[in-house]
Amino acid sequence: MAERSEERVRAAVSAPERREAERTVPGQSAPEGGSPEQHVPGRDAAGMIVEGVVEHGRRLGRELGFPTANLPVPEHFGASDGVYRTRATVGERTFDAMSNLGSNPSVGGVERRLETHIFGFGGELYGLRLRVELLGKIRDERRFASVGELRAQIARDRETVLAQIAGERE
Repeated sequence: MAERSEERVRAAVSAPERREAERTVPGQSAPEGGSPEQHVPGRDAAGMIVEGVVEHGRRLGRELGFPTANLPVPEHFGASDGVYRTRATVGERTFDAMSNLGSNPSVGGVERRLETHIFGFGGELYGLRLRVELLGKIRDERRFASVGELRAQIARDRETVLAQIAGERE
């Protein structure tokens, strides 16, 4: 089963998408008249919030065993790309979560977005409003040599986040 999922992920990433993902993303800067404090790449993102309507993605997170809710991020969103411990609010309910902010270079992604895996949530989120608060960065986003390597790292990221949550509850 894992082998089939890996094949589907590879098939979903066309050669042009891979080439586009390999291009260097230019640095961010504050928009005309904007506050540089809000737009400094790499600054501590704790407390920053992304809110919006959950969009359909390529369903690759689901194929990897980690379904995600996809949100677009503002063009000049100042947090640096990477994996974050997050808190997600859907309606009146709040959940622990982990999120990837970036373009997913391992699977040919180009568009910068926030993809959030919500712990303990089992419903459909498409079309619903989601609020995600970044609590702390786990690691930088990077390209992996294989889908299997990516899947293994996501599992380690999940364990890191769950250990942090457990540590706070003790």
